[in-house]
This record gives sequence, structure tokens and C-alpha cells, in this order.
Amino acid sequence: MNNQFTWLHIGLGSFHRAHQAWYLHRLIASGDNRWRIAAGNIRNDAEQVVQALAAQGGRYVLETVSPEGEREYEEITSIPETATVAGRATAAD
Repeated sequence: MNNQFTWLHIGLGSFHRAHQAWYLHRLIASGDNRWRIAAGNIRNDAEQVVQALAAQGGRYVLETVSPEGEREYEEITSIPETATVAGRATAAD
């Protein structure tokens, strides 16, 4: 039985990357390696984001800012696969 699960998310917007992908990244970092995200994009205006993620192997840096203005940076690695508007699939591995 395959215990790998792929979460398909349509859209690679800022909200998804800052919240949903971050949450799954933290789950994976805690030792639960069963999950990953395959993200599809249907918006032409997000094509550059998809291409940048594909070029970086699905990795990106998330910046968070506390109410006091303190900044933290974390590399997010939970999106190893993307699909573009034209349907060209890309994979980090």
C-alpha cells in the first residue's frame, strides 16, 4: 500500500504559499513525510511565479513579520511539483 499522498492545489498565490504550503512544510518537517503538494496554475498572470518555483525546484523563502516588526525567514519545500497554464508539468526531482 502506498502511504504517499499528493495534495493538488489549483493556484500558487501568496495566500496558498504563506499559509497552506507553510503548514504542510511544517508537517513534513515534524517527520510526517507522507504528504506533498502538486500545484496547478490556471491564471496567466501567475505564470512567472510558477516558472520561478519550477526553476527553484519548488523551493521558496517565506518572510513573516511579527507585530513588533521582527522578521523571520524560512525555506519552504512542500511544493515539489507544479503544472503551468499550458499544461507543461514540472517536477523538482
